[in-house]
Amino acid sequence: MSHQLEQLLTYLGIIPFLFLAVMINSGTHSLPYVGSTLDAFCLYGLIIAVFLLGSLWSIKWHLGKWKSIFVALMSNFGVLVLYFSYLLMSRIVFMLTNSLVFALILAIDYWLLTQRQIAKYYFGIRFNVSLIVIVIQLSVVFFGFNASLIEGY
Repeated sequence: MSHQLEQLLTYLGIIPFLFLAVMINSGTHSLPYVGSTLDAFCLYGLIIAVFLLGSLWSIKWHLGKWKSIFVALMSNFGVLVLYFSYLLMSRIVFMLTNSLVFALILAIDYWLLTQRQIAKYYFGIRFNVSLIVIVIQLSVVFFGFNASLIEGY
């Protein structure tokens, strides 16, 4: 895949986050065919984070034994934390947890960059997109909730 296509697809992945955050922050609680904007936002965040954590497995095969085990454990830990956070915690706590997991993935990506396992251009894209997603998630947590939206969440 070309660098330009990879970059385009990565940035296009921000659109659902941005769209749903605008809907939530403007007080739109539900959309036709989507249902709850907050649930859709959280579910999309869960899917993307788990996808990124799973993609680490393709990289870990090129590392030494202990580094490979470290990446696998961190990936599994992130998935389990997100899974239980999504099932058992409020949506606010989940979004905070998801933001922390995005930061964890970014830290792992940085470590992989220092290990020369990912390219600098790729890390640059991941850094920018991760920061944007974290900011979007935190905007929903801190600005998107009003009394009627948080009831039950």
